[in-house]
Amino acid sequence: MFNGKGVNHGDASEVSPYYPLYTQYKAAKQRAKRRTQAGEPCKVTMSYLEFKAKALSEGWTPENRLYCLRNGDKGDYSLNNCRFGTAKENSIESEAKHYTFINPDGNLVEVFNLKEYCRQNNLSDSKLCEVHSGKRKQYKGWVKFPVGLELDRTDV
Repeated sequence: MFNGKGVNHGDASEVSPYYPLYTQYKAAKQRAKRRTQAGEPCKVTMSYLEFKAKALSEGWTPENRLYCLRNGDKGDYSLNNCRFGTAKENSIESEAKHYTFINPDGNLVEVFNLKEYCRQNNLSDSKLCEVHSGKRKQYKGWVKFPVGLELDRTDV
């Protein structure tokens, strides 16, 4: 059925079991608008029905409400750049940052989510954070990648 704006899916009604999913879609559109106004181009490129199909295919149910996450918390809300995950995954990803270090072997290491990387590699995230901020020159041979230094990515 056509409602003048698109397909009438019925999920905008609070009695629909998919109402929480519909409100997530509307919230994603609002976040995209705020990000764009703040200078970070962002848009929702999927229709609600595409959003719903993706959510259901990735395990969203009215009892298991997952959240729409952008890969690396960057870019558009699109079929190829979104996935559904837990509230914890959403929190971690939205707060995680990118870091660039030179490891003890002299190799460039680019890290997203320092806490997780350090946990997996038996390193102290607080000490590496101090290296990155300049409070510490090195930690176990790890040093901050110098800002402004050009990198030949063919060697990485």
